[in-house]
Amino acid sequence: MPDEDNEVEESASLTPEQRIEQLEQRVGKNRIFLMIVALFIVVGLSVSITAFVFQYLGSDSDAGNDAFVNMQERLDAQAELITIYEGRLAQVNEDFKVLENRVSNNSNATIQGVLVEQEQAKQAFMTAVRAAIYDLAHMVPGSRSWFELYSEQIDIALVASEEREKKLKDLSSGKELEDDGSFF
Repeated sequence: MPDEDNEVEESASLTPEQRIEQLEQRVGKNRIFLMIVALFIVVGLSVSITAFVFQYLGSDSDAGNDAFVNMQERLDAQAELITIYEGRLAQVNEDFKVLENRVSNNSNATIQGVLVEQEQAKQAFMTAVRAAIYDLAHMVPGSRSWFELYSEQIDIALVASEEREKKLKDLSSGKELEDDGSFF
């Protein structure tokens, strides 16, 4: 307390200019002190941030190495799967060739050939029947109506037989058939 009393007495004896000068000196010292404290805070923060970043990046590099190793292992596993699938694909291709040969050597082609020949034979028979009815109509008086009646039915049967023959030939050549509901 005696210091405070002394200060009060000294401040009462000082002139206003002296008081302002004393205050300016104290403010100058306080500024220097605050700048030094701020500098220490900035340096401390930068050191802390740098240490944190190094610690974070250091642990990330280990995690990055682990991730790289895991990725490499997965790639190796995928490469093995690809090799297995290539082997299976080669086996399937061989099986497909065998199956293709079986289909090409199948009796369906033979049956289709026989059916085509039958249709051609039916067409030849119907042509012969038409000629016979024509000749008969000219030989027997009053039988011209037979020719007109049976000729129309023979034409319908002949057209149907030609369509079946065409479908059978298309089937044996591998073309798609037009689906009209029935084959024969």
